[in-house]
Amino acid sequence: DPNADLPDGWTLMRWVNEEIRNRQPWKITIAGSYTAVEGALSANNSLYTLGPISGQLGLYADAGSSPLTYLACGTYGGTTPLTGKIALLYRGTCSFAPKVKNAQLAGAIAAIVINNVATAPIAMSGADNTITIPAVMVSQADGAVLAAQVASGVQVTLPKAAAPPPQIDGDYDNGVVTHEYGHGVSTRLTGGPANSSCLGNAEQGGEGWSDYLALMLTTNWATAQPTDGPNARPVGTYAAGQATTAGGIRRYPYSTSLTTNPLTYANVAANPEVHAIGEIWCAALWDMTWNIIQQRGTIQPNLYNTTAPGGNTIALQLMVQGLKLQPCQPGFLDARDAILAADSLLYQGQYHCAIWNAFARRGMGFSAVQGLSTSATDQVAAFDTPPNVILQKQSTVLAGNTFTVSFKLSCGCQSATTPYTLTDELPTGMQYLSSTGGTLVGNKVTFSNLTFATPGQTQTLSFQAQATAAAACTPVLPVNDNRETQLLGGFANQTTTGTKLWAPSTAHAYSGANSWAAPADTIPTDFTLTSAPFTPTGLSTLSFYHYFDFEATYDGGLVELSSDNGVTWQNAAAYFVLNGYNSTFDASTTSARQRCFSGRSVVGNTRFIRSVLDLRSFVGQSMRVRFRTNTDTGSPGTFEGWFVDDIQVANGCGGNQTIELRTGANAVQTSQIIVTYLLPAANLATQGATLAATSQFSTVPNPFGAQGLQLQLSLPTRQAGLDLTLYDVTGRALLRRTVAQAAAGTSTLSWPEAANLPTGLYLMRIALPDGSSTTLRVERE
Repeated sequence: DPNADLPDGWTLMRWVNEEIRNRQPWKITIAGSYTAVEGALSANNSLYTLGPISGQLGLYADAGSSPLTYLACGTYGGTTPLTGKIALLYRGTCSFAPKVKNAQLAGAIAAIVINNVATAPIAMSGADNTITIPAVMVSQADGAVLAAQVASGVQVTLPKAAAPPPQIDGDYDNGVVTHEYGHGVSTRLTGGPANSSCLGNAEQGGEGWSDYLALMLTTNWATAQPTDGPNARPVGTYAAGQATTAGGIRRYPYSTSLTTNPLTYANVAANPEVHAIGEIWCAALWDMTWNIIQQRGTIQPNLYNTTAPGGNTIALQLMVQGLKLQPCQPGFLDARDAILAADSLLYQGQYHCAIWNAFARRGMGFSAVQGLSTSATDQVAAFDTPPNVILQKQSTVLAGNTFTVSFKLSCGCQSATTPYTLTDELPTGMQYLSSTGGTLVGNKVTFSNLTFATPGQTQTLSFQAQATAAAACTPVLPVNDNRETQLLGGFANQTTTGTKLWAPSTAHAYSGANSWAAPADTIPTDFTLTSAPFTPTGLSTLSFYHYFDFEATYDGGLVELSSDNGVTWQNAAAYFVLNGYNSTFDASTTSARQRCFSGRSVVGNTRFIRSVLDLRSFVGQSMRVRFRTNTDTGSPGTFEGWFVDDIQVANGCGGNQTIELRTGANAVQTSQIIVTYLLPAANLATQGATLAATSQFSTVPNPFGAQGLQLQLSLPTRQAGLDLTLYDVTGRALLRRTVAQAAAGTSTLSWPEAANLPTGLYLMRIALPDGSSTTLRVERE
């Protein structure tokens, strides 16, 4: 009998330490066993420090209560003092710390709190270091047993507790600290240096980039071997109180072994929580790192030494440069493509296959579909690498009288010995003139028997064509508004909700100093900028340059079309042929679940993008177009809104070039459309001469440096739509830019993004509206 040696009326309460993290559960015996849990209310009331404590139980009677209650939320009102006793009281009405403090003020030497629900006792929380008496909680049923003994004067003993476990602080976990600082890196680099609001979308790898930096900065690269990729690398083991070889705080340790870490892009939708999807992004980056290490064959022991790069430092450089290149609100495939672009910029594409193989095995292959970056549940995983032959994307819209149409093809990660075929079906009135290696059958230019002996090999194909006089015409611009010298379009404001309006602004402009601007308000608004009626004829497109900066998915802009003079409007999502919507409005907004422009349009340092819509479905109909802005209540930051410039509707002559790349089995692998305007020769500054021949171009200085490229151009007449492309010496396109308007005479165009290029030789191709082009050799010092 455990009570045999106790004085009459005494009962032993035996407390057994059953440690649950840093809290102290105990075991009670009073004619049986009962569970109790010590609270965490003060740094000065631990049973480890104060026990053993013995005393008579006493109920804490609330002063003035009728019927009598025992909650200890106010002063003590019992007839018998609690001095020197262990107070018994009930949970409820007020928080735990005041209850125990009141018991202490009434003279109690400890407190036992009875749960007020029929569940297990909990560890009481609070923060009052003036509490100096121990406090525990017991269950409702066990509390009833104890309360029944109070009248008989039962006494209890609370023995000294075992030493508490160490208080583990994640601030001492190197991986956790690196992870958190890593958020600063990814947040500040994505979307340009002046923006920190680009990683709020659903499918973004913020947690993954941070885990990756934690892995990279806590690996001992001095002892690492190129074969270490399959080794398990957990994160957060110290913070979780685990051995370094345990699983850590993620679902799986990181490893290039799919047995150790099986996560892929196909697992994103099942658990779109940010840390869960971050694991998948980090897994792909970690695979990429070891692929590059294997290809390179070396590891740089000092991660900060970039003068003698190993596979590990190259991978880290690609990740960081990818952050700078990716768009605002990047999805996983956007971020993958930015890393591929970084490889072209930094290493001339020599690690493309290592990168593609890593992402493909994690489900982010060539055929994968990202869906909306603002949704983490609409992606489609694919595990394939790029096809053996890749056709570089062409310009979407082209205008001219004479054309040099070029195609660049490159071999993927495997040789392509089976012949491919490239065809370009010309629109009526675009007359084939000549080519090297191409033939004309009907109205289709065909390049046959295209083979590639080695991965990375490139081929450039081209042909010359001209618009026939009968098929060409000068485009008519029923809408032409640049807020400078051209104000055609009759744009007018209308407000449905709120008080905000579109207005001319000098804050941002694509050309000149002015643009239309719509503010991003912090209250619900719905307002539009609407054109006067116009009629599309022939080959008709709507184009505009714009920069937008909105709270992602909650605020944004739409383009809407009406063919009944504004009685009804339809979202123009289906008609974009270049730079369509990037997001979808949240279900709680005015335009719930409609496609829209939201988040930020910034890519690197470029603000404005060009969007183009095909209006041929409305030929012959009177139409109106409007730019509509919606905002909701509140905002997590300050956003600039929507700036629209150089709005044009062009009614002209021409049609589509339809380009197809076919495999040896005659299957269409890639198809592209070029909307082609056919202009009369009279539009050119000099009859019989191309714009390239009658214009002058140069770069100053050359070599160029940290200020980027400065292009000096001299044109015979004002021109619309110059396309600039910067290539490395292997022919890979690195940067592209479209100039909406170039003035007649001499002018200078700045291209600051070129400053991000590494030292080396580059080629700049300038494509002019008549289809002619010229190429300059430039050097980055």
